[in-house]
Amino acid sequence: MQAPQDGKIAAVRSRVVLHAIDKPIGTAVGSIGAHGYVAVEIFTEDGERGIGYVRSFDLPVVRAAHAMLVPLAEGLIGTRASETVKAWNGMWRRIVLHGRSGVQAYPVAALDTAMWDLKARLCGLPLFRLLGAARSSVPSYYSGGFLNISDAELVQEAESVREQGCAAFKMRVGLPELRRDVERARRLKEAFGKDLMIDAAGFFDRAGAIRAAREFAAFSPIWLEDPVPTNQIKDLKGLRNASAVPLAGGELLYTEAEVTAFAECNAYDHVLFDLQRVGGVTGWIRSAGVADHYGLRISAHVFPEISAHLLCGLDNGYYHETLEWSHELFANPSALKEGRAVPGEAPGLGLEFDEGFVRKYLVEEAIIGNAGAVSSR
Repeated sequence: MQAPQDGKIAAVRSRVVLHAIDKPIGTAVGSIGAHGYVAVEIFTEDGERGIGYVRSFDLPVVRAAHAMLVPLAEGLIGTRASETVKAWNGMWRRIVLHGRSGVQAYPVAALDTAMWDLKARLCGLPLFRLLGAARSSVPSYYSGGFLNISDAELVQEAESVREQGCAAFKMRVGLPELRRDVERARRLKEAFGKDLMIDAAGFFDRAGAIRAAREFAAFSPIWLEDPVPTNQIKDLKGLRNASAVPLAGGELLYTEAEVTAFAECNAYDHVLFDLQRVGGVTGWIRSAGVADHYGLRISAHVFPEISAHLLCGLDNGYYHETLEWSHELFANPSALKEGRAVPGEAPGLGLEFDEGFVRKYLVEEAIIGNAGAVSSR
């Protein structure tokens, strides 16, 4: 007998939102000048709703994801809320000729996340409990220390974050001279007074990464992130054995096969998953199983509101990333408690879009299925 809460999907609404930021952000891979989102809602015939989103710094990317989402959403109409695996596999079959690595993963991730949010809401459970509730919270690090700010601004940021109570601080490196990166790390460590992570965004080659790790070892970082590009397999192999500090990476991994190859390189101690690249909640679950098999600790790359549930719901969750890039999208963004990410007990993800923000910065919109089922909330 069908469970009364297992309704059929009647409609999907997808909206592209772009918000230019006042002060561009500097990283080793370039400047960031805007936040773009694809905000997705799935509605059942009974009026229930689940939400998901993906993001990029580039309008063409979010527009492409939005365009690819429309035919995938058409395939979800009539699917039951409980059928997350069926829906995920069906979406990949529709775009099998494009592969699973690339922007085509983004609409799958947005729709899959909304499916899981819907299913958890209908079960009356927060997502992390539906997934298994391995823990009720995880430590969270503040993600900042970008290259466009001065040393004085870096120290000021560190002091402010220390007062907020974050468990650790992640800074960026990749300046033309390593000595300047080392000096900024020293200033940050002194000002923050607690643990730090260092993110190189693939800036170094193998020799440079080994040298940088040796210099950064003086600050006992939790990890040095992406010291070399993820696709440089020859540089990755055995890198952890040559490094003076623990290494982390993986935000550019898309599939379980890529996670396996990454793990077998013996490159890093920690793997960071990006929700929209691994294919949403279902993809995260599958990739997390691979990481667990290889004994890799799992941390999150962006998506702080959703990753808190994933890191707490499944085994091997390690560190949550706190950054305010997507807070503007929600009327009730997540908050830390004593330096830890706590998913909360509201059903599903416990999130609602900030409709004022979405409408103000709306670029385009599509409604797939029965428009009458779309809530005007």
